[in-house]
Amino acid sequence: PEAAGSAASRSGSRLLAQPARSSARPVRSEGLLEGVASLVAESDFRPTPWAVRVPYDGLVLELAREDGSGEGVLWTRPLGRGRIVVAAYGGLLSNRVVGGGDNARLLANLVAASVGLRGAVLFDDGHQGLSPSYDPQQLFGDRRLHLTIALLIGLWVLWVLGSTRLRTPHYAEPAPRPADLLRAAGGFFARVLAPAAAARRLCEHFFARLQRRIDRGAGGTAAPGLREPPWDWLARHPQVAAADLAQLRGWYGQACEGRRVPLERLHNLLLSLDRQVA
Repeated sequence: PEAAGSAASRSGSRLLAQPARSSARPVRSEGLLEGVASLVAESDFRPTPWAVRVPYDGLVLELAREDGSGEGVLWTRPLGRGRIVVAAYGGLLSNRVVGGGDNARLLANLVAASVGLRGAVLFDDGHQGLSPSYDPQQLFGDRRLHLTIALLIGLWVLWVLGSTRLRTPHYAEPAPRPADLLRAAGGFFARVLAPAAAARRLCEHFFARLQRRIDRGAGGTAAPGLREPPWDWLARHPQVAAADLAQLRGWYGQACEGRRVPLERLHNLLLSLDRQVA
C-alpha cells in the first residue's frame, strides 16, 4: 500500500499535547475490507485535510470514510497489472496503531490480495528519515569511496596543469564615444560651475542670438561687446508669449543676483523662445 503523507511529514507544525485520534469505517465490508469494521489512526501533529485528484480523467474507488467528517480516507485504483491503495492517514499501518481497530485485518487483506506464493512484502520507510540499517561510518570508511575521491582530484590536477594556461588576460580599453566625452565634460562643469553663473551664460548666448537676428533684419552687422537684453524687441514680437517673457525676466534677474535658477527649465524656456521668434 502507498500511504499519503500526514501533517507530520508535510509541515513543521508543533507537536500536539495529546495525539489526535481519528477513526473511519468501510463503505462496504468486502474485498480489501472484508472483516474490517473500523480503522483507527493517531497523529502527533494537527491533521491536514486531503483530497484525491486522479490525472487523465481516471477514477478511484472509495473504500472508507472518516467518522467525524464523512470524507473519504482510503481509496484504490487499478494501474496496469496491479493496483494502488492510498490512505489519507499516514500512520494507518504504523506499529503504534496496527493493533487498533481492524487495522491488522486490513494489512492481512492487502498482503493476501497482492502477494503471490513466493512473494515478499517491502515497507518503504526511508522517506521518514534514516532507516535503522543506515551506517554512515560504513560509508565513509569504505575504501572505494576514498579511491573515487583520489581519482577525481588527480583528474582535476591533470586538467589544470595540462589543459589550462596561467596567463594574464589581455584587455583592450575601448576608445570613449563622443557622447561619453560630452557627458564627462558636462559632469565636470556641473560640479565646478555655480548654477547662477551657468544661468547667466545661457541667457547671454540667447540674447546674442537675438541681437544678431535684429541686426540682420536692420541690414547692419552685429557690433562687438555686450549689449542690454532686447526686452523691448521681445515684448513687441507678436509670437512671444507674455508669460514666457515674464518668466525669463524673473530668472535672469535671479541669476544676476547670484541666486539659484532651475537650469533645465531655463534651457527649455530658451528653446521655446527661439522657436517663437524664428
